[in-house]
Amino acid sequence: MREGCMLFGGLFWGILLILFGVSILLKIFFHINFPVFKLFFGFLLIYLGIKVLIGGSCCKSNRGYQDEANTLFGESRVECTQKPTEYNVAFGKATYDMTSILQPGQSAKCKLNVLFGTASVKLSPDIPVEIVLHSAFASAITPDGSTIPFGTYVYRSPRFKAGEPALFVECNVVFGSVTFTQ
Repeated sequence: MREGCMLFGGLFWGILLILFGVSILLKIFFHINFPVFKLFFGFLLIYLGIKVLIGGSCCKSNRGYQDEANTLFGESRVECTQKPTEYNVAFGKATYDMTSILQPGQSAKCKLNVLFGTASVKLSPDIPVEIVLHSAFASAITPDGSTIPFGTYVYRSPRFKAGEPALFVECNVVFGSVTFTQ
């Protein structure tokens, strides 16, 4: 990772451009005046506060914080098991392998939260799965290629049958992206 102040990084400019674009669309289509710079300043303060809390500085790049369930300001790869059951990505990038999370004859539930980050989730085509996606100003892509930028969508794999063991995933993504692949 490059050293340097985050004000010159892609995260800063990406968030600013997204907020500015959303404000223009809301004003044109819904006649809603969206205070983009006030909102961005609020998010910037939250970002800087989290950086300070985890021991980083606002102008020095570091690896962020990662554990088996959380990725904050960094990048991680996670082999998912039945525990933990909740995974979080904030201002970072994570790759989750859920191909072996389901034990034979048992169901499994997990939750994935993505905030200003990117997550990639690998699923086994042999596992029946139901994904409930909640998306706000984001990109959420299901294994069948459906894209959900805003709202709620339920995806069920071809092998999914109600009442039978399956993997149940609840995914919340806000100002970020998540891609599920098989």
